[in-house]
Amino acid sequence: MSANIQISIKVEFKPIDAPPTILGGGATRTGQGQFEIVLDGERSLDIDALEDGLLRANYPALRDALAIHLEQEVKKGGVGKASIAS
Repeated sequence: MSANIQISIKVEFKPIDAPPTILGGGATRTGQGQFEIVLDGERSLDIDALEDGLLRANYPALRDALAIHLEQEVKKGGVGKASIAS
């Protein structure tokens, strides 16, 4: 029997002395399953900018984590267990 799978996501907002990410630019990979975006400090209360930044940083992190998980499962011989939700 397979073990259950825990999925966790950590989101942080913190001040930083780095230039902002180019408007509309992609997130920067900072580690395995970790991406970041730097927003202009003037946008710290702009909910649309904050939401956009969260989505631009989280989507590649989710895809990266999913690819790593699936690669590990296939290596363990889990190919026959794959399913697609409809």
